[in-house]
Amino acid sequence: MLKKQYAVIGLGRFGSSVAAYLTGMGYEVLAVDDNEERVQDIVHQVTHAVSADSTDEEAMKALGIRNFDVVVVAIGQDIQASIMTTLIVKELGVPISLSKPRTTCTGRCLAKLEPIKSCSGAGYGTASCAPSYFAEHFGAYRAVWRF
Repeated sequence: MLKKQYAVIGLGRFGSSVAAYLTGMGYEVLAVDDNEERVQDIVHQVTHAVSADSTDEEAMKALGIRNFDVVVVAIGQDIQASIMTTLIVKELGVPISLSKPRTTCTGRCLAKLEPIKSCSGAGYGTASCAPSYFAEHFGAYRAVWRF
């Protein structure tokens, strides 16, 4: 049986924690960020790490994003990039996409993109927003964290 393949886009605290946790669970993980320093910080903890603009559909196609089982969009600071990346991932046909918005407003925008499993009331640092909880409980759902 093939290992499930994950892509994590956005390598801040949450994204890098999710990527490292998934790798530790034995999954193949592609980590993506437009910040080269963040990519270099995680390069030895994941299967592959690349610097790319996730709002560029051609760049996402070149990375083969459509071939991943699950894509986690963990972009928190840039609302536009978070929404655009989630839309691109969805349009490329990724079976499961999960997005973690930083604000309630961003969460509402992301929720409009598709039917989702909602993690309402979860805030950064709570158990329901922890990378391990995410990986174990939301691997089979489309989800947007709302807080």
